[in-house]
Amino acid sequence: MQFNPTNPVYNKDGSFFQPGDQRNPSQMLAYFDDNDKVNRFLTNLSLTVARRVAEMLNGEPMGKDVYQYLLWKFASALDE
Repeated sequence: MQFNPTNPVYNKDGSFFQPGDQRNPSQMLAYFDDNDKVNRFLTNLSLTVARRVAEMLNGEPMGKDVYQYLLWKFASALDE
């Protein structure tokens, strides 16, 4: 969007100043009506396999029950 800041916003008759094919930003804002309700739900889930820690504690490889060694973090937020 380009508009010369030295151009007037309004004409003498009260209508918006419209130079050629350029759009007047004030005119565009005057006709824009945003009444949308937007809710955002933000989440973050992080899983880490603590293999080295598990092997150090048990002294043996993890085996089939890998879920025992999962460390997880969960964060959420609601933005209204």
